[in-house]
Amino acid sequence: MKPIYFTLSVCILILCSCKKNQELNTKLEEPNFSNIQTTASIGDTLVFNGDNFPGNLGSLSVSFGTEKATILSQDTKSLKLIVPPLKSTSCNLIIRDKQNSILAQQVFNLDPVKIISTLSNVKSGEKLTIYGKTSRY
Repeated sequence: MKPIYFTLSVCILILCSCKKNQELNTKLEEPNFSNIQTTASIGDTLVFNGDNFPGNLGSLSVSFGTEKATILSQDTKSLKLIVPPLKSTSCNLIIRDKQNSILAQQVFNLDPVKIISTLSNVKSGEKLTIYGKTSRY
């Protein structure tokens, strides 16, 4: 009877150790960003491409300085977001995972604003409304 218990114990031990090794070998690779656009305008939609992104929305966060971007979509190869209103023309763009670990970091610059005026006469005290978007040179 003892040899049967011994053989059964060895089999269970081997099976348990195989499962642990398989779990260690299936660890996901770190996300790899192949392009991160570092200039854009407030409100622009950016798409960052790469490999090994977590596929579920909310598993990554993107911030421009202290401002969080709205992430529109993400899959294993792309991350689509909107540039939030920023307090300065230059800041750090940081991509983090759910554990708040930094996966990528770049300096981000807002495109310069180009204003074209067609007004010929503006009088003091009149309301002036300016609409526009930054222009890429």
